[in-house]
Amino acid sequence: MREHLALAIEDFIVDLIYGIARIPVRAYAACREVVRLFADSFDGAPGGRYAFEGELAELITPHLAVLTHKRRRMFVEGDEGATERWFLELRCFMECCLLPVMGSERDYAQRNRGLVVELLDRIVAREQNKPAERRTVQLLPSVTPFDSSWVT
Repeated sequence: MREHLALAIEDFIVDLIYGIARIPVRAYAACREVVRLFADSFDGAPGGRYAFEGELAELITPHLAVLTHKRRRMFVEGDEGATERWFLELRCFMECCLLPVMGSERDYAQRNRGLVVELLDRIVAREQNKPAERRTVQLLPSVTPFDSSWVT
């Protein structure tokens, strides 16, 4: 009985310490989400950030399938190392593929690299979370052996 009580107390202390250690990670994620929501609420001007995001979406359209595949394989929610690797991949993509074709928005993108990477991640995540459009073509009617309604 005492061994079970000691084991339960030990498990409780380990879980408590693990929970306390995870508080900064969760607080950072919550603050990041609040900042994103706050920033999204201020785009009311035509030609603002939503227009810029639309232009980015058009520019990365040829690369979207590859980026979606990489995000699916690299990005793991809650894993800081995987998140950092994914955002490093996006920064490299921005440097190599996106900035050379940006044109007049290039200076803005270079000054706001963090914002551009966040927008890229949002675009790729939106594409990744789209439900797959499946066309179900039914060539023959589906009839079960117990369904006799077709006989009449």
